[in-house]
Amino acid sequence: MNQCFQSREKIFHFAHKKELIKLKESKFSEMKPINVEIQPSMGCNRRCVFCNTISVFGRQSLTSKYDFLKTKDDVKLIADQLSIIGVKSVNITGGGEPLINNQTPELIHQIAKHNIDVGLVTDGDLIRKDQIVNLLNDCKWIRISVNGHNDQIFDRVNKTKKGFTHIYRIINQLAKINATLHNQNKNCTLGVDYVCFEDTVEGIPIIAKMIKEAGFDYISYKLALPPNNQNLERDTINKSTELIKKAQFEISNNFDVFSIHEERFEVCNRDEQVDFEECPMLYFFFVIRANGDIVPCTHIDFAKEGFLISNIQKNRNFSFLYSKRHIKIIKSLGRNYQKCFKGCQFDRRNRYLDLYRKGNNVKFIRTNITSDHINFI
Repeated sequence: MNQCFQSREKIFHFAHKKELIKLKESKFSEMKPINVEIQPSMGCNRRCVFCNTISVFGRQSLTSKYDFLKTKDDVKLIADQLSIIGVKSVNITGGGEPLINNQTPELIHQIAKHNIDVGLVTDGDLIRKDQIVNLLNDCKWIRISVNGHNDQIFDRVNKTKKGFTHIYRIINQLAKINATLHNQNKNCTLGVDYVCFEDTVEGIPIIAKMIKEAGFDYISYKLALPPNNQNLERDTINKSTELIKKAQFEISNNFDVFSIHEERFEVCNRDEQVDFEECPMLYFFFVIRANGDIVPCTHIDFAKEGFLISNIQKNRNFSFLYSKRHIKIIKSLGRNYQKCFKGCQFDRRNRYLDLYRKGNNVKFIRTNITSDHINFI
């Protein structure tokens, strides 16, 4: 798989240079979003012990009754509007489990028809065999959340009774069919997310070997972030980091083993506030939540905090984009906002962008990255 896939520097790919120049020159009204996250549902078939949605919104939030994507007309309207405003890529994720919403496969298909890159994050439990070919054809990548390497640990961590055996069977089906499509010049990158904390540490090298043997392209290890920005347990981090390095050394031949362990640990335990005035990544990104709320990102309940940009059910032509309210909200997030999540996925990219906006030279990536994933910034 291309080295670019999980790079934090993709925002500086030459393909995005025009939008970066507009940002530097504060020409916000001329900008186009690069990446959008859509959460088709807040309903979920699992109750993972580390669930960030439960931490932020409460256990009662995991319901699909407020999902706004209910018909094919809803789906087509969203896909058409994303194309009109110039979006380059869309992440389909949670919220809850995206495939709880029966319209999600059609949403993916309609977006892909507009030549917008689509990626899917799912727990995989609800993928039907008759859906696999279409999902693989429509998605640039599919990432399965697998937190546990055997039935006992998997069920305890994910609060399910289906077991690891069930999801591993689906993983094998995906890989087998994807290999056939790959021979037909179709290419969907397949990966697994594995969340590391005390209950799952021992499975780190075991799961990497199993996922590789199934025929997937990579595994990505992430930290289970504690609630309320509490510091992480250093002993757990040290042990998991050691085992990840072991997996990288032993299993990484023709298979990628990613880890954002040390970076995430450093950020989550940092006492000082972020040192950029605002969050510049938010000029290129926004989130459509399952109830239609448009929010700047996902780490806290921005609607409750007063940072609701709009709602898609009231603003279906996306006129909220780069409006005065949208820009004001972006400028409010950063150094002056105390509740921004310390482990923010955008932290490193924001640092680069902040330096770029202050006049520091940035080398745009032109030739050494040819990945299909450059738009997933």
